[in-house]
Amino acid sequence: MARIRIDGLDKLQATLKASSRKATTSLAGPLHLEAELIMTKSKQMTPVDLGVLRASGVVQRPDIDRNKVVVELGYGGAARAYALVQHERTDFRHTSGQAKFLEKPVKEAKAGFGNRVARHLDLF
Repeated sequence: MARIRIDGLDKLQATLKASSRKATTSLAGPLHLEAELIMTKSKQMTPVDLGVLRASGVVQRPDIDRNKVVVELGYGGAARAYALVQHERTDFRHTSGQAKFLEKPVKEAKAGFGNRVARHLDLF
């Protein structure tokens, strides 16, 4: 285990700041992996006609800003307007796929999310 010797408040603040940055940065990989898993499930539920909607599903690279990590995922591009309609209209009857194809996997991922991220970080 590492030992940290602190001689003064300035050093304490610098050490805490560096530790916070490192902790935030180390979350980027696990959060991106979780988003990719969500997108994989989502694409399995996406309605398919020509495949444009399913192909438009993307997970962005993590955006790290100070003590925050954001990973965006969604559908769009050429299918942007179509994606919203297909996602929200629960009255549509699809031969393959379903409405709420992103919302449902996101909601399902909430259960155990923190534990999975912690395992990715080797905390448990």
